Amino acid sequence: MAALERHVTQLKPYYYDFGKVLPPSERRLLTLGALLLFLLSSDRIAEFHTELELIPVEDHANHYINYAVVLERCVMEGAYSQIQVMKKDVPAESYGFFM
Repeated sequence: MAALERHVTQLKPYYYDFGKVLPPSERRLLTLGALLLFLLSSDRIAEFHTELELIPVEDHANHYINYAVVLERCVMEGAYSQIQVMKKDVPAESYGFFM
């Protein structure tokens, strides 16, 4: 899993620093959502919130990002039955690994 974190770290300059120069990546929000799920599943809540703050607010409504946010809220509230429901309806096949 360190590889995922390393690869996303390498992508961040293209997402954030060169976002105005390069065309937007179709997989940007999928990748950032996977990173959020990785941090959440690794119990790295502070880093989860730090990464979430780096994502523009208008992207928080995206289903990849919103899924991670709702999942984190369920964990914090102790709504484990809701997590079981969410586990059956992941927005991307790759997200199932983190559930």
